[in-house]
Amino acid sequence: MENENTGNKELLQTIQQMLKTELTDVKIDMFQMLKTEINGLRTELKDEIQGVRTELTGEIQGVKTELTGVKADVKDIKKRLATVENDVVKIKNEVTKTNLTIENDMRPTLNLLAEAHKSHVEKMKNLPEDIEDMKEKLSFINFQQIVMAKDLYK
Repeated sequence: MENENTGNKELLQTIQQMLKTELTDVKIDMFQMLKTEINGLRTELKDEIQGVRTELTGEIQGVKTELTGVKADVKDIKKRLATVENDVVKIKNEVTKTNLTIENDMRPTLNLLAEAHKSHVEKMKNLPEDIEDMKEKLSFINFQQIVMAKDLYK
């Protein structure tokens, strides 16, 4: 029996050694598979990150190009605004000069009109007296015509 036990032990040791070797091989295979999978994922992520970087670089370049265009537009608008502001100042100055010219040209006429108005107002005030005076003169003229007519028919 001892022989049998010894044989069983040896068999168990052999099986144990074989299992160890097999487990080690399985571990190595699994490690290699995991390593390969991880490397594949890492490469895939690198490629994806590189693609995103490339896309972002393109987008950033597009934004920069548009920004350059906007800056040029703003610069042009500022120039046009300055021109418009200068034109407004010139027009205001012209209006002021024109107003002064009109005022200076019209002052004598306005003064004459004011004097004429005063004169007419005075005449209107005296109108009732003048009417009475005219009535008297007409009455006298009528009287003289009547006297002359009588003298003619005598």
